[in-house]
Amino acid sequence: MGSLKRTIQNSKGVAIIQVLIAGAMLIGIMLAVNSFITNQFVHQKAIEQKTELGELKSNLDRKLSDTSICSFQFSAQNGGPFTFSRTGVTDSNPSSTVLTLGQVYSTNSVGAVLARGGQHLPGSRTGIEIESITLSNIVLSRAPDEFKATLNVAPLNSSLVRPLKSVQSTLYLLADAGGVITSCSSTNSNLQGQILSTETCTAVTPQANEFCNYPVSSSQYKMILFQSSCSSQNSNDYAATEISFLDGGGNVLLTTMACQLMGVSSSETNHVINSLSLPVPNNAAELRVRVRRPSGGGQAEVRSSFLQ
Repeated sequence: MGSLKRTIQNSKGVAIIQVLIAGAMLIGIMLAVNSFITNQFVHQKAIEQKTELGELKSNLDRKLSDTSICSFQFSAQNGGPFTFSRTGVTDSNPSSTVLTLGQVYSTNSVGAVLARGGQHLPGSRTGIEIESITLSNIVLSRAPDEFKATLNVAPLNSSLVRPLKSVQSTLYLLADAGGVITSCSSTNSNLQGQILSTETCTAVTPQANEFCNYPVSSSQYKMILFQSSCSSQNSNDYAATEISFLDGGGNVLLTTMACQLMGVSSSETNHVINSLSLPVPNNAAELRVRVRRPSGGGQAEVRSSFLQ
């Protein structure tokens, strides 16, 4: 009987040990499965975040290839003018200036945003936040007033499941002698030449068409960059800027509305800035800029940069 009792007790002890071992194995398996699922989730989210930043890179390159959209990023509407130091800048020695942009717009007006510093990436499905947007590494490009720079959109590391590189886009800039950025594009073929001079035509008299006339020829200038600004504060106000090329006989060869604005409520201010570049027609003799200022609190202005 004593031997049988000891055998039963030993069996109970072995059974308890087996249960403990089985429980430990089950917990281990559950932890391993949970770790696997977690790692798969993190891995999948990392892929999605990398894809989202890749999409941002593609959108930046595509949108900013449009000179008017790219130039708008450095306009007064986005905190401009933006100025960098040209001192000692060569094709291998960058400017000491680092410029900070609040946001990058997807059009040449205040509206849809591609990225904004301190906020979530628009449309992000994975919670990516943008830490900063900067323009740096500004070096001389092919012409005396053409520069190449790096637009850097840095994601906030704490919003990423795994570290990822900043989104970078190469921009080609035109700047005047003081380092003020006048135009840009992500494609260097859209910006070629040296800025010979810059003229500003500003409306003075309210509700009247005023003109600025500049002699031009295709042998002297190959292209002119325009930045036009219209603002209005009254529902009856009308602001406009118009650009025309004329031949020697005063005949209009080309004309386009640079910006026009009409009809806002008295409680708000509407402001439009447009940028465009136009080649000088072969038989052009004169550039005529028309500006019309509204009656109250608004303005109309065209800044023209003449490229050789």
